[in-house]
This record gives sequence, C-alpha cells and structure tokens, in this order.
Amino acid sequence: MLLKPVSDIESAKLEKVTDSYYKLPEEFPTPISSGRYKHQMYSDTLNDDYCCWTIGTENFKFKIRNQNEEALFKNEDEMYEIDFGIIKYENTLSNIRKEQANLAKVEHPADGVQDYQPIYLTNNNYTVIQEFYTGWESKIMQAIRESPDTAFKLIIANHLEKEVAKWREAKREHQANWKSQTESNFSKSLDHL
Repeated sequence: MLLKPVSDIESAKLEKVTDSYYKLPEEFPTPISSGRYKHQMYSDTLNDDYCCWTIGTENFKFKIRNQNEEALFKNEDEMYEIDFGIIKYENTLSNIRKEQANLAKVEHPADGVQDYQPIYLTNNNYTVIQEFYTGWESKIMQAIRESPDTAFKLIIANHLEKEVAKWREAKREHQANWKSQTESNFSKSLDHL
C-alpha cells in the first residue's frame, strides 16, 4: 500500500500521547517528500510518528449571533464606513495639496501648456478624483497634465473640501447614537454565552 489517509485508522486502537495527539501504528505508510530528508534538521524536527485527532463534534454555536451582537456589528460597520470615507477624501486632499506645493517649485513653460506628471497622487487618489467626474475621467486626467494648478483648485473647491466636511458631519451625527447603541447592547450581547 503506497498511501493511506489518516482517517482510515480507528482512533480507539491508537496509543494516546497527549490530549489530542496519537502515535501512528508502525505499519502506517509514511508519505514520501523529495526535499524533506536532505538536511538533518528536517528529520530531527518534522513529525512522522504522531497525528492530531479531532474527537467529538465541532460546536458552531459561537457563530450564531443574537440581536444585540448584530446591533454591535452594525454599529462597527457604520463606523468603519464613515472613517474610511473620511480617510479616503482627506488623503486625496492632502496629496493634492502636496502636488500644489510641488507645482510652486516647478518652472512653467512660457506658453503655459505642460505635461505635468503628479508625484504624490496614488491610484486610490485618482479613483477618488474620477468618482467626481464620471464620464469625464479622460478630460480631468488631461486637465491635471496640462493645467494642473487650475485642475487641482477646482477639484479641491468643488468636491474634496465638501466631501470631507460631509463625512465629518455624518460622523458627528452618528456618534451619540453609536455610543448609546453600544452601551445598551454590549452586556446583553454576552447573555447567550
């Protein structure tokens, strides 16, 4: 016999070594591994003689949530969504301001047309900018390359500052509710344990 699954062995016939480990019978075939025995360290440390055996059934009751736990998870999801929104827009705003500071250092050509390549904007920042200009993505990217100072001012004034303020206000409005929900549901969420 070349290979045999451990599950084919009757656990009652195995010698128990610890609470969960059993000694494999001598006649049980050891799987062959091509690189396992090349170094003495592997044969000294890797186990060929014992197996871990699950006894009984698994209890999945811990995965069942009561209504209080659901309320806590809902609060956490809402907090995450709002914090993520704030971070996303603030990061884009911060990086555009870095680009503006960098533009102040760059010499501009006499005709005003340039091929500016932003150095601080990340792919995530571009995604945020493109959210504001759905259908006009190529135009805004062209504006950033050709007239970055004007484009950045418009993006900040028309969208980013408003978005940051909107998400911060949403967080302020929800905080009292989150606090009361958490306080009223936390101790009750432990009742089913």
